[in-house]
Amino acid sequence: MNLLTQVLPIVSMILTLAIIRRNTSFEHIPGFGKLSNLMLMIASVFVLMYFLDRLYLVAWVNVPVQYLVLIVAGLLLAFRFSLKSFISK
Repeated sequence: MNLLTQVLPIVSMILTLAIIRRNTSFEHIPGFGKLSNLMLMIASVFVLMYFLDRLYLVAWVNVPVQYLVLIVAGLLLAFRFSLKSFISK
């Protein structure tokens, strides 16, 4: 595992966000709501793809791929709305 290319960007992003939060409110930064929604969507895609990879769903379910794509899209929407409501509280 190459720490320089895999872990350092994530740590750098977290430290940068912590410094920004300490100095100013995120509401004062234009476009930050869209950026946080993008990061939330990317994280939910990673989690969903990890679980789908571990389930080997395609190997034991005899469902057409179109239905699997619809299921994944529905799960992404569910993740997005549930995490958005969780964070906004």
